[in-house]
Amino acid sequence: AARKLEMALRITLPGSIALAFIAFSTGEFFRLSSLKKNGSKVITITVLESVGAAILVFLTCYFILQLNFAFSVVLGALATATAPASTIMTIRQTGAKGDFVETLLQVVALDDVVCLVLYSVAISVADAVFSSAGFQIANILIHVGKTLLMLLLGCLFGLLLQLFISRRSTDNRLIVAVALLFSYCGICAVADVSPLLGCMAMGMVYIN
Repeated sequence: AARKLEMALRITLPGSIALAFIAFSTGEFFRLSSLKKNGSKVITITVLESVGAAILVFLTCYFILQLNFAFSVVLGALATATAPASTIMTIRQTGAKGDFVETLLQVVALDDVVCLVLYSVAISVADAVFSSAGFQIANILIHVGKTLLMLLLGCLFGLLLQLFISRRSTDNRLIVAVALLFSYCGICAVADVSPLLGCMAMGMVYIN
């Protein structure tokens, strides 16, 4: 069992850590002042375009391409995701600013939040379809509950980051930030949960 866990950590941790840094930097765009100004607009755009994409992909895969129901559900959930890294780097390189940029970054970040929640539900539905025990709502609640628990843990790590790096030099701040991100990714790897949502929450709590 220990060897299997070690192999799983070796496979998942490098990619998870790279994504964790991206998600953490994305969290800085969730400033409360900006959310108060653009909150309703951002939520409306995110829900319509992400959920709309999920529904469209599911209907296309299941009814037109005649794919398996569980596979179509998972593909529909994955269709809600966007890649924040390329968007963030393009904006930073061009030095773009303004309401449109803030709205775009918040929508891109919230897309990943919606994707993680929908994917947790979708993968639970897929497991239930292929399980001998049949569909059970408890399996879905377990996956969603683990995701929400990691979200709360990310908020706690954001508070710890603010507490630990206060009154420290720039180099020491970087060391503390990297150490906390590594620790959080390790916890998520052991719990078999994506660290993206929690790292995003960690950056959001820290920036506010």
